[in-house]
Amino acid sequence: MRAEQARVFGFEVQPRAFEHRPLRQPDDVARGGHRYRADNPARNPAPAEIRAAREAPGLTQEQAAAMVFSARRAWQDWEAGALRMHPAIWELLRIKAPARAED
Repeated sequence: MRAEQARVFGFEVQPRAFEHRPLRQPDDVARGGHRYRADNPARNPAPAEIRAAREAPGLTQEQAAAMVFSARRAWQDWEAGALRMHPAIWELLRIKAPARAED
């Protein structure tokens, strides 16, 4: 067996050089990395978008929070930018809010 090989469960394997690569670069937001682009459907919405989506059908924070099965305090934090809204909750709001406005 060569020095750079190792035995794992009876098989000889070549060690791989571990290359550490961060999940995102620090300037991804500035460059518009795909996780942060406005046209990406699976993203965290900006606080201004959350507020606009709530105000368009004329909902209060409490009504909007109940619509997505959340607490009013969480909704306030999302609109203030203290917490990021999960993309699934954002999508649920976008689906339910227009239907609610027609009622």
